[in-house]
Amino acid sequence: MHYTIRYVEPGEYALFEITGVASPDKIKEDSAILTEGLAARGWKRALVDYSEATTRFSISQSFAYIETCFPDFPRGTRHALVDRQAVSEDTDFIEIAARNRGYILKCFADRDAAVKWLIGDGKETD
Repeated sequence: MHYTIRYVEPGEYALFEITGVASPDKIKEDSAILTEGLAARGWKRALVDYSEATTRFSISQSFAYIETCFPDFPRGTRHALVDRQAVSEDTDFIEIAARNRGYILKCFADRDAAVKWLIGDGKETD
């Protein structure tokens, strides 16, 4: 798995792009860097784009990602997840599981839509 993290000033969000074979364990390890970068800037927006990753997470792996990675992020951090193969059943589950644990998360198939939601006022939910 390879990744890049960029901090986007207009919009104040971190862009975490993942390519190659992705696993929840590796993402957990690497997301610590993302968490530290957000905390250092006082930002609470993260866009995680794994649309170029070759491995798709199963529902259980996505749930494990929420359970292991999200507690490390500052409370109130908005997360936009981008996956070109987003499927409504999977994304509904992931969004509801995150919301039930107090996390702000929305899944997208399109990065532009994800950025618009991420830097918006939070009123749009669909």
